[in-house]
Amino acid sequence: MSFPRTNKIRLAEHTPVTHDDRYTNFHHETYRPTDHFGVAVRQGSSQQGSGSQRPLVSRGRMLAETDEERQQLLPGDVRRTEVPGIEIPDVVHTGWLGRFFPFGFCYEFKKLVQLALPITITSLIAFLSGPISIIFCGRLGKAALATVGLAVSLFNVTGFAVITGLLTAADTLFSQTFGSQDKWRMGVQLQRAFVIVSICCFPCAALHLLAEPILRLLKQDPVVAKAAADYLLYMVPGLWFAAYAQIFTKYIQTQNRVLPPLFMGIATNALNALLHYVLLFVVKTGVKGSAISQVAAYAFQCVVLISYILTIERRGVTWNGWTSKLWLDWGTWFKLAMPGVFMTTLEWSIFEMGSIVAGTIGEKELATQAILFNVESMCFTLLPLGFGVAVSIRLGHFLGAGSSVGPRSVLSVALVTVWVISMLFVLTIVLLRWQIPKIFTTDNDVIQLAASLLPLVAAFQIFDGSVGVCSGAIRGAGLQFIGAAVCFVTLYVIGGPIGLCLVFLTGMKLNGLWAGLTVGTILEGLVYFTICQCINWDTQVILARERTKVVDPVVEDAENEAEVGFQNAGYISDQTSSHFLSTGDDEESISSPQICRRPAATPAAIFVDRPTKFRKVMASRVGLIVSVVAIFIVAACLRALTPWSKSFGSFCLLPNGTYVSISRGLSKPHNCTMFLTEALY
Repeated sequence: MSFPRTNKIRLAEHTPVTHDDRYTNFHHETYRPTDHFGVAVRQGSSQQGSGSQRPLVSRGRMLAETDEERQQLLPGDVRRTEVPGIEIPDVVHTGWLGRFFPFGFCYEFKKLVQLALPITITSLIAFLSGPISIIFCGRLGKAALATVGLAVSLFNVTGFAVITGLLTAADTLFSQTFGSQDKWRMGVQLQRAFVIVSICCFPCAALHLLAEPILRLLKQDPVVAKAAADYLLYMVPGLWFAAYAQIFTKYIQTQNRVLPPLFMGIATNALNALLHYVLLFVVKTGVKGSAISQVAAYAFQCVVLISYILTIERRGVTWNGWTSKLWLDWGTWFKLAMPGVFMTTLEWSIFEMGSIVAGTIGEKELATQAILFNVESMCFTLLPLGFGVAVSIRLGHFLGAGSSVGPRSVLSVALVTVWVISMLFVLTIVLLRWQIPKIFTTDNDVIQLAASLLPLVAAFQIFDGSVGVCSGAIRGAGLQFIGAAVCFVTLYVIGGPIGLCLVFLTGMKLNGLWAGLTVGTILEGLVYFTICQCINWDTQVILARERTKVVDPVVEDAENEAEVGFQNAGYISDQTSSHFLSTGDDEESISSPQICRRPAATPAAIFVDRPTKFRKVMASRVGLIVSVVAIFIVAACLRALTPWSKSFGSFCLLPNGTYVSISRGLSKPHNCTMFLTEALY
């Protein structure tokens, strides 16, 4: 059956409503049901004839003309409406299956894979910078492998994870803004993200400058702690480059341009591997050459991403140039970003802290933990993380466009897909458990220990897949606070303590650590899945409108912003119908006991002194910038002027790889393989 005029039919997205109920969609068109198929026809000033509806035109778009044309559509047919930048099916499947796959599994699977596959490969390539360093440095010996593994873990948990958490706000705002009618605001969001993330990098870099005392306080091997601190010193500029690369990648991917970041990521990793080979094995710089290689690769990635953005933004669809608006509305950004930071860092930290725990056991365990963590992270990046980003983008597009049905389709299809593919991951890890460790090291003891623990890594892959997809849905909906709470309870209240008890109280060592992580991840996946099934997507549509609305450029006061939001979108009471979408300005007002509008306030009542208010905003921003830069300067001075060895004393490195502290005035034991004194520092 063919339908030559697909743009003339609009179908109700939700359950049938009464004859008198009227709604508006994101095109500001009002509808009522007209037949038992649920076909909704726009209400207007036209008069109905016998069995026909006169054509109505709104903003250049014609709707249903005749009853015969409307009745051509049968339940289950999918009609598509082209919204700028996004396609939304108008007819949804009903019944029990339609609750989870309202657009049909195949339709959403095709759309999701087209977006997720390039993003998955891009995420994997971005993740590979760490494993590339570990693989190359692992050829230098067990000590180099332990050093780089510890340094990369600390860089991730105190730097990269924080940046990724901050940019969960971009996951929400970029996608919802692009799905709305005001796509030019994406440029404002990009500028705001660039400035805020740049500021937040300073405290993270300060921690990296103080890595040595932090690691020493955590009872790490003094030699490894010193070498890891030196590694992180060279990585300081790379934090900013890595952050900018993430911002630009998200900005491009949200516009459904997923292939350019993929090709740029491939080129970046190729350069990273080449520099590792040259600096480590030709120039022989040692492990610091690995840090220099990563910084150079991140810088290269930023340059090519910026070049691409400058090329595509000549059309000005999402960019209207630099604006002072970037300094405003930080409250909305941080309300999403700060829970996102906790959500991301909590989840990353529980795994990264495994390196700290392993470091207290021994060098062999630390090297093994580096292998296990990178294998697990690669599996997560290869499937759940990429699909999670794709889910976040598509779900945000639907919410920004005003569709509450689309998110259900995206979430259900993504979960089924990830569960099926995760089974293949489980089989691969178990069958290749003896071959995988050989990629990272040639040490037989490390290979044997890693092979015995890889089945535990495989055990929770399915639940880890649920975590990746559901956390993407949480980010796309702007519910980062809920995600942070779930991570804290499942991993830090339950899983983490179980792992630590098994490590230190039962003698299970790394086996106990990964057993605890497995329990926590399984619980996290189950809780995430339950929460996502209970989300009211109609409410999220309304919240998305609030986040992407256009406000006065000098609005900063939270109460004023809330007032403007109520006036623009209409006050929604607790009894508001879950199907309600507010009317546009050019449509007639709709009277309903469930909807009331507050009287509009005059501009003078809202904005008393705009120049003064803007100056106060800028003063607070400058104060924040000065504060974080001061923190960085203090950390740099402490690193340069403080002899940390005087605070921690001297150590004797024993033949079994452990070490003991030696008090001043005592002679060193005869079985020392290395005597660590202030001279080494």
